[in-house]
Amino acid sequence: MRAPRSTPPLRKARPPGTGTPTRTSDEATIAGAITRAQRSGCLVINLFTPDVALPDDIEALGARIVEAVLSHISALDETASITVSESSTPSECSLSISALTAYAPVLEARPIDEIQALAASLGGSVDTDAQVGTWTLTARLPTAADTPS
Repeated sequence: MRAPRSTPPLRKARPPGTGTPTRTSDEATIAGAITRAQRSGCLVINLFTPDVALPDDIEALGARIVEAVLSHISALDETASITVSESSTPSECSLSISALTAYAPVLEARPIDEIQALAASLGGSVDTDAQVGTWTLTARLPTAADTPS
């Protein structure tokens, strides 16, 4: 009978003087936010496939909105089935996040001030809708050059 082999945990060495690990390139993207949520155990169906390349500031803002909305949903229902979809044109990105949950009416009644402020920071808007068992938030973000600074 063989003795179990002890395997030391693998760690990546960090160069001296680098206090925190560096971020990956997809960390400030919508797709990166979705992937992180999926890896953390959140049931997210990713239908996010941009039709046009999004500007970096829209990608970063979209990632923050996705994370805020997922936090908003998981505060009430950690088992909600969530779908993230998007449509984009050269002038606008429309990001929809839907949750299949018994808490849809409660989600609709909860304030979303932080999410609205994020969208408004670049001249965008946010709408919500609750139907039987489903709550949807849609953020519309301008992608054209006339985006406010």
